[in-house]
Amino acid sequence: MKNRRKLFTVGLVGVFFVCFNALAQEDNMFTNWEFDNGLDGWTFWDGGADADAVYELDDTGMLSGVYSVRWDIINGGTEVWYLQTYQTVPIWEGIEYFIDFLIAWEGPEELILTFVWELAQDPYTKYLQVDTVLYDFNQRIQYNFISDYTDETANLKIFVGQNVDAYVWLDRIYVGEIPLEDNAVQQKLEQVPDGFTLEQNYPNPFNPSTTFNFYLPESDAVTVQIVNVNGGIVSEDNLGLLSSGMHSYQFDAHSLASGIYFYRVNTASGGTQMKRCLLLK
Repeated sequence: MKNRRKLFTVGLVGVFFVCFNALAQEDNMFTNWEFDNGLDGWTFWDGGADADAVYELDDTGMLSGVYSVRWDIINGGTEVWYLQTYQTVPIWEGIEYFIDFLIAWEGPEELILTFVWELAQDPYTKYLQVDTVLYDFNQRIQYNFISDYTDETANLKIFVGQNVDAYVWLDRIYVGEIPLEDNAVQQKLEQVPDGFTLEQNYPNPFNPSTTFNFYLPESDAVTVQIVNVNGGIVSEDNLGLLSSGMHSYQFDAHSLASGIYFYRVNTASGGTQMKRCLLLK
């Protein structure tokens, strides 16, 4: 454990502890953007020739909150659009739009990603098409543009085709006229939990470092533990007496093997919370 680097930052950062769900959803043109209501509102299509995949709800807290959607790709096909998820989202000429979502994958060394805003019927005119190749195993995708078109029946689609033997997670899919952070910060600068709270780590999956926040309602002595699937403690850090408020802990797992781990925060007053995370190398 001596070579594992850990960075711990203490401080009251309530101004940045924002509940994005309730705030951003007011302006989000997508419904069920964090899959809290299962797959409701979303259309998934895997009907392309030579494409073979299934999609399902993932409840392991991979990216944001509890739920995300996961594509289990056996064969992504020869075209990027053979595997897609989308919602009908109207588009208006002269309006600037912001697109923001989280994506992670396991399997190939790179991932081909395309997202488009297109007409909902033939000939499927693409008002926006962004093609990119991702190399980081988990990323936040952000994009903004000004529309030259108006169409109340357009679909905004995310394509994950042309990838073989991969798991692909999508979560927190936002589109609106205000950037996600500005949306949240302008409407509510501070939200304080009622009691001891441990947040989901981000990014997740991660390689090799990840960060999680926890909130203390009053000053308390804190210990952070990293636990493997067999229940063994692979890292333990005694942080001592901390003040009340939000605290951030960064864990560097460069010396650990890929796999599922649990991070646990214990307080001297008896509070204990644990969450699951995934290390992918």
